[in-house]
Amino acid sequence: YGTDLKSPADQYNIRGGGNPEVLPEESESMTVGLVITPDRFAGLTVTLDYFDITVEDGIGAVSAKTALDKCVETGAAGFCNLINRHPVNGTLWLTGGYISTQLTNISEESTSGIDVIFDYTRDTRFGSLTLQGVTTFLDSYEIIELPGSTPIGCAGDWGGSCGKNPMPEIMGNYSATLSTSFDTDVVLGLRYLGSTDDLNANAIDFDSYTYLDLTANYYGLDSTKITLGVANLLDKEPGYTSDAGTAPGNGNTFP
Repeated sequence: YGTDLKSPADQYNIRGGGNPEVLPEESESMTVGLVITPDRFAGLTVTLDYFDITVEDGIGAVSAKTALDKCVETGAAGFCNLINRHPVNGTLWLTGGYISTQLTNISEESTSGIDVIFDYTRDTRFGSLTLQGVTTFLDSYEIIELPGSTPIGCAGDWGGSCGKNPMPEIMGNYSATLSTSFDTDVVLGLRYLGSTDDLNANAIDFDSYTYLDLTANYYGLDSTKITLGVANLLDKEPGYTSDAGTAPGNGNTFP
């Protein structure tokens, strides 16, 4: 401790990869639900679901620079134990000395909010009409990247430490399905994504978006269903960004 860390070649040993000492991630969740079926509105069901979920001991890796910086700044064992000096001369660049970037249990995530779900069916002269929808009100989504670090609030944000998947504070999916007597049903869908702020350096914020989808299904053939559909019926342009990635987004757009 306290000896020079300057390598003559400006190179240091790092050990990465798996770690047999990694523990399983653990989670705690609390959900409370309320189902309402009012007598005055036959065929209507409304469900309110509150959720509060925490994932602890998240598996990840600490970079070598972060391990060094945080060990010096905080002296926390969680960081300093990743630094393994040579047993004789204390270096980090000769055989036996290294900084571990192996997988370990470092992070924590927590989220809470309310899902509002409705389902309503009634008969009309054109057939059975079913209205369905789910709205999520995201109260909080917090990430603790490293042990002892300040929680990062991600509700209503995306990018940076919050990742590439935008987390609107309000989002929903809704549908109206008309089932006719002609072995056909028609589904009009609506998708809503609330606005989110971009935490990346280029700061491309997303406005709220509403998309309409239309689908028709025909069941008149034995063991066969024919489906015709149009996603984004009104051809609304998606949010553009250079940071969407390929999983939650589509290269340079979201969704």
